[in-house]
Amino acid sequence: MKTLTFIFSALIFLFFADLLYSCNAQSAVKQTDKEPTDNRMVKVYYFHFTRRCATCLHVEEQSKLAVKSLYPYEIEEGRISFEAVNIEEKSGEKLAKETGVYGQALLIVKGEEKIDLTSEGFLYSTYNPQKLRQVLKEKIDPLLFQ
Repeated sequence: MKTLTFIFSALIFLFFADLLYSCNAQSAVKQTDKEPTDNRMVKVYYFHFTRRCATCLHVEEQSKLAVKSLYPYEIEEGRISFEAVNIEEKSGEKLAKETGVYGQALLIVKGEEKIDLTSEGFLYSTYNPQKLRQVLKEKIDPLLFQ
């Protein structure tokens, strides 16, 4: 019975360790000297790893949906974009370095200005996507309509 309990405990530990490794939603933006070059366009990025949990997928899905539904004309005009970026791929790794990202991140970028909404994305995407939509709008509107 002790052996069975030990094995069960070890499996639970490994499961949670794997979950934490694959979805590390801590603040993922690091300040760097390099900045994106396009100063007029608002870019919403969701940086992620190849291996993703359900919450990671939800952050991307809800953020993308919010940007597309809030700003359809601005997307068509090329004034705003949404891009999911895998930082383990070559092109994604380069963009992550340029923006100072080293982990999962929901980031709004316009010129030299960067707004990190990673915490809000992980907090609201699953259980309160309307709040995430509201936060995105509050942060994007001043950048887009200046």
